[in-house]
Order: sequence, then C-alpha cells, then structure tokens
Amino acid sequence: MNSPSETKRQTQLDEVFRNLVEEVSVYESLAESALNKQKAIIKNDVPALKRYSDMEQTFVKKGNSLTDNRLRLIHTSPHDKKNNSLSVFISKNGLFADREWSNLENRLNTALNTVKRLNIENAMLLKTSLGFTQNMIKMFYPKDKKMTSTYTREGKTRMAPNNVLDYGV
Repeated sequence: MNSPSETKRQTQLDEVFRNLVEEVSVYESLAESALNKQKAIIKNDVPALKRYSDMEQTFVKKGNSLTDNRLRLIHTSPHDKKNNSLSVFISKNGLFADREWSNLENRLNTALNTVKRLNIENAMLLKTSLGFTQNMIKMFYPKDKKMTSTYTREGKTRMAPNNVLDYGV
C-alpha cells in the first residue's frame, strides 16, 4: 500500500501531466495557427490574417494560463528561471526514463520553437510588405513640386492642392 506522501506525490504528478498534455495541445495549435497566418500574409488575405491573429491571442492567453498553473503545481515561481523548467521537474522526479514525459517535453519544446520561428518570419514578411506598399505609394508622387502644377483657361500656372494620399501613414 502507498504511503500518504507517495499518494500525494502521484496525485501531483498526475495533475502536472494532465496540465502538460493540455499545454502541449494549446501550443501546437498556436504553432499551426501561426503557420496559417503566414500563408494568409503571403496570399495577402486580410480577413484570414485577422482570423488567425484573433485565434493566436486566444491560444496565447490559454497557454500562459496553463504554464502558470503548471508552475504553481510544481511549486516554483515564474521568476525563478533556473528551477522552473520542465526538465528540472522531470529530473527531480526521476521521470527521464518515462517516454510519455519525455515525449511531452519534446513536443512542448518543438511547438514553442516553431511559434518563435514563425513569429520572427511573420514579422519580417509584414515589415517587407509594409515597406513595399510605402514605396509603391511614393511612386505616385512626383519628385518635383512644379510637376504638380496645372494650367488654367487663361494659361496661368496654378499649384495643385495638397495630394490626397498621405504616404507617411
């Protein structure tokens, strides 16, 4: 029969494991959403971009909540960077040989690294797209203000009113 401390430890491990399964699922969904967002950026599909951005915000909020819960369950502070890793918890509890735990840790790390990479790539794509758009708008402006003048019926030169486009926006 298990002692009360062994039962308590097993209960804690079970809670952390359930939380971790959900956490991994959320971060894998976040990675999938980030990839779909990238495809929407490339296709210039603004409605899809908005939809995936909204989904990402939901996943991030849920993921942060699950991570905070995991840290609470393993009794560490979110500010204790040295001891709050999943690897430290797995090591302290002798779970390295357990394939389920190591598989979940690998999946979590893979999902988080994928999200990080896709966020960097998406930021670069958006920055490039905005730069391209600004340069295209600038092409509509003449280099010389005199080129924007018009002639009246009387043959006099009149300066055109301010341009309609504000390309600095």
